[in-house]
Amino acid sequence: MTGRPALCAPGLDNCFSGIQLNIDRGNIAAVTGHGAALDDASKFVTLAAVLDPKNSAVQFLAGNIATGLPDWPNAPQYFLRTIEIEPNLPDAYLRLKNPMILSGRAEELVSIFERALIENPSMPLERLTAFAFLQKRAIANDLPDMLVVTMPRTGSLYILMRLSTGLSIPVSHVSLNLFPKDHVIPCWARTLATGGTVAQEHIDASPENLAHLREAGIDKLCVHTRDPRQATLMGTPRRIDVRQTPAPPTTNFAAYPGLLRCTGI
Repeated sequence: MTGRPALCAPGLDNCFSGIQLNIDRGNIAAVTGHGAALDDASKFVTLAAVLDPKNSAVQFLAGNIATGLPDWPNAPQYFLRTIEIEPNLPDAYLRLKNPMILSGRAEELVSIFERALIENPSMPLERLTAFAFLQKRAIANDLPDMLVVTMPRTGSLYILMRLSTGLSIPVSHVSLNLFPKDHVIPCWARTLATGGTVAQEHIDASPENLAHLREAGIDKLCVHTRDPRQATLMGTPRRIDVRQTPAPPTTNFAAYPGLLRCTGI
């Protein structure tokens, strides 16, 4: 989402203007918990909920601001309200993902994604806009589906990119991409099973995940392993950095905080 959203509620324009003047400092303030801009952002979130509950642009911006506040667990309500108003807005689902996961609501998120993808299969959630065209072309070339399940920090992204580039097939997903407990999204699994695409995930072998894969028609996958102690050692510095390092100054509220880039670990 770019530019200033259309604000239709009386009084909301003034509140937005106050934040606009402090956006650069506001990003830092929101991450560190200091500064007047944090109070401005809090006021905007409160006003957005009360004054403009049916304006999807306002609710989406409120959710982005809320993710940078100390009470970030409240952010999902704004994104969910955005989705209720505009159910085909991909960015709302993508911005909803991290606060939902960090709030322990991953299973609920799976249901939200599944419902959205059933109602609008072409919505580009975490994949290329041209995915359907690229998959159809790969299927025409008799290229199969490929699912690679890896441990973190095992060169998995390199493997994925080599397969995708070398075979000219698009990348897809079948899960929320979490570790150590991941959740398969059935609709994505069914898309993979039709062929012509490759997915790489850190899926755990839970009964639910295995059942979703079997029901989708995926009966084979490639498992890429590594000594768990090495994977943990390699991943720990990154997790510490993601949790504790504030994001750099930016004019885009959606780009912070660093905490929300952690994938549910």
